[in-house]
Amino acid sequence: MLAGYGTDGLRLLVVGLTGWAAIGIEREAHDSGRSLEAVMDETDLVRLEAVASELGELRRPGEPGAPDGQDGA
Repeated sequence: MLAGYGTDGLRLLVVGLTGWAAIGIEREAHDSGRSLEAVMDETDLVRLEAVASELGELRRPGEPGAPDGQDGA
């Protein structure tokens, strides 16, 4: 992308994608009757859960390898 379109092209892509994402968030908030903050909080929570799951840190207390020494050992 950078080699083909340069920094201005990359900047334009980022601005376009950011605007597209903002409109999607506003539409979700409007359609669901929630505030923008509530939609963003839910999105952030889902992202954090996905990251934790990828890292193998999302375990129930009592399971082997659970964080904070909660594995019952």
